[in-house]
Amino acid sequence: GTDGELVFTTLTKEALPLIRYRTGDLGAVTVELCACGRTTARLIRLGGRRDDMMIIRGVNLYPSHIEQILLTVDGVGPHYRLILERPGPMDELTLECEPSTLDGDRVGLQQTLEKNLKEGTGVRIAVSVLEPGTVPRSEGKAVRVVDRR
Repeated sequence: GTDGELVFTTLTKEALPLIRYRTGDLGAVTVELCACGRTTARLIRLGGRRDDMMIIRGVNLYPSHIEQILLTVDGVGPHYRLILERPGPMDELTLECEPSTLDGDRVGLQQTLEKNLKEGTGVRIAVSVLEPGTVPRSEGKAVRVVDRR
């Protein structure tokens, strides 16, 4: 299946049938035969929320995609945030993250992240590797995107 917004229809709810209900979730559905024998359509992938999408220099980016790239780089701590700004006519994105150790090579980590993000997304994302403990923490759900436009 191709990626898109998941839309459901259910006519079994007599009090409130849902017809083409837009979930806001991104994913893919397949109708191929399952190994278990199931023949109905099934969800094969979830890709985040439609309203999380950012458009940077004409490229659609999702925070989940950037996080997948971050997870492939050794030395990156678990805390990060994305800063959206519009200093000129186009939006720009900056990643603020922390090294996983106090003695990590911050310059090398920054260069690796910028290279991997450019290759993985097709757009240049500025990276700031901060001191450990300086990316703001939040209680409850993590605030990953700060929109300053």
